[in-house]
Amino acid sequence: MTNRLVLFGDSFVNIVCEDVIPWWQLLAKRLKRVPIRYGYAGISRSFLYREFCQYRQHNYDPNDRIIWVQPVFGRAPTNHPDFPAEWANKMAPFYSQGENFPDSVTEHYTKYKGFYQNLDLLGDWENTTQYFVYSTLASLPNPVTIIETNAMKQTRLSWQSSQFELPLPENSRNFQHVTQKPLADIAHQELNPFSIQDLFDLYGHEPRTCHLGRTNNQRVSTAVYEVIRTGDPKPYEEFVFKTGLDPTENRREFSRISGKRISDDAFRPQHFRTP
Repeated sequence: MTNRLVLFGDSFVNIVCEDVIPWWQLLAKRLKRVPIRYGYAGISRSFLYREFCQYRQHNYDPNDRIIWVQPVFGRAPTNHPDFPAEWANKMAPFYSQGENFPDSVTEHYTKYKGFYQNLDLLGDWENTTQYFVYSTLASLPNPVTIIETNAMKQTRLSWQSSQFELPLPENSRNFQHVTQKPLADIAHQELNPFSIQDLFDLYGHEPRTCHLGRTNNQRVSTAVYEVIRTGDPKPYEEFVFKTGLDPTENRREFSRISGKRISDDAFRPQHFRTP
């Protein structure tokens, strides 16, 4: 019998500064489980769904406890081997804000502009796929907890008009879906009235682990533990998270090691991985 905590997610699971312990590692220690991570920073939901397929095919165990952190909505749903997974989060800002990106990213999104801007049904595709993935997770014998990074009511991209939604599985003792206080909201409110750009201007990088300061990593860990302990999302949704951090005054909340992160291969399974 294995004793693993298997985590799926984007940067809210995969950005780890060396001197700030991530919420999921604190949680694994409290649950007395070995953490294993799937996903990378900046990935799309479609990439994480493929990661889940890899897990089911090569590394699945019915005794695993699964934590699913749903990636941010509206990223490029591309899984081609020539498309680096971390480019997915560049799609919306490239077309809507005209930000400057590396030449390779600019070349890709310029070349395929017609393809991406014709994805009016991207919202439909993402919601349909989410329905089947969540239904699959709910059908497993494993205990599963899903945490959202965005509000469940999706904000469509500028060229999308669809409002197609599907009902998701009901909560149970073995399946908890946390929909209130998404991680992205906690991360933004933590800095309010400052922004992540202020952090980059001051430190030159994201000095937070999983986009959270030291205190909120501890609080998210405790909140998720209470969800698991009670089988109810309510403890998380009622939890009070730290807000209003000043990047210049609350220095202990942020990494003191400039730009240094734990290797992205730490806590990762060794298995065959398709592109």
